[in-house]
Amino acid sequence: MTLTIPDGDEVYSGRIDGLIIAQQLWLVLVESKRPRFSASTGVPQALAYACANPNRDRPLFLMVTNGDDFIFLKVEGDRYSRPVSFSIFGQGSAGFEGVLRVLRRIKAITLPTSD
Repeated sequence: MTLTIPDGDEVYSGRIDGLIIAQQLWLVLVESKRPRFSASTGVPQALAYACANPNRDRPLFLMVTNGDDFIFLKVEGDRYSRPVSFSIFGQGSAGFEGVLRVLRRIKAITLPTSD
């Protein structure tokens, strides 16, 4: 999907791309050179992808990012959780540390352990 935003005499454009990992983590990227688009711009498209998920009996995790900000959602059946957002420029659990913590939790839930 291409984004186009007019601003006076200039027109800014970007793209939204998606990536599916193991049918349980769906990653949506908001790309632009300048100005920076908000990560929340990709949330509607991520939820649309979730509606097309063929495995509705398992939780689906969505991550939307623009490279600076990260938004995580969890979809179960027809319900989704309140978005949780982080900025890599935040401190401690509000920053990159928080992003890594969420990704580790998703990994523990979605990937089988080898005993």
